[in-house]
Amino acid sequence: MSNCYPYPSAVALNYCGSDGDPALLHIGILEEDREEGQYNIVMKDLGSGRITWHELVGDDMESVTIDHPSDLSPNTTYEVKLVAVNDTSGIAPVPFFPYLYEGGTFISAYSTVDGVNIKFQKMFDADGVHGHAEQFVTLA
Repeated sequence: MSNCYPYPSAVALNYCGSDGDPALLHIGILEEDREEGQYNIVMKDLGSGRITWHELVGDDMESVTIDHPSDLSPNTTYEVKLVAVNDTSGIAPVPFFPYLYEGGTFISAYSTVDGVNIKFQKMFDADGVHGHAEQFVTLA
């Protein structure tokens, strides 16, 4: 965490999702179950200031998961926040538990955050540019 970027950093993630079906980006876990349509993810490109909004997907009402954005810039850091959008409070940040990688599995972090900074990098393997089916936002 720094004064310029007040949120904790996550481990860098792959820039490219899978071909065909949308890849999933698991952001974290809510403190309590959500209602459908109540929350969105806001991603801010920290280089350009461009902001994009993403709807949560999936049937798990405590999971914060989105389809992997197709308009990311490679090697760019994004500020990722969960917000509640409703008529009474407007757009309000919502704390969430990002993930930790422990004992070969992804678990919920021990404390909540209001946002995380994630760098998306283009990755390569023997077949060229590497894609993925799902990724987890894991604190560094």
